[in-house]
Amino acid sequence: MADLDSQVELPVGFFLAPGLHVQINNVGQVAASIIPEPQSYALILAGLILVGFIVRRKSMVT
Repeated sequence: MADLDSQVELPVGFFLAPGLHVQINNVGQVAASIIPEPQSYALILAGLILVGFIVRRKSMVT
C-alpha cells in the first residue's frame, strides 16, 4: 500500500481529500473522481433559487 499524497506533485499545503474515489490501473496511473457531498447539492440549489429570485424581481421592476 502506498500513500497517494506522495505519488502526485501537489502545491505546498494541498493534499488529496478523503472524499475522492481513487483507482489505480495496471500501469500504476491514478484515476480519481470527486464524489460530491450533499452540502454541495444544497449550495447549488440555494444559488439557483437566489438567481431565480433576482431575475424575477428585476422583471417585475421593469
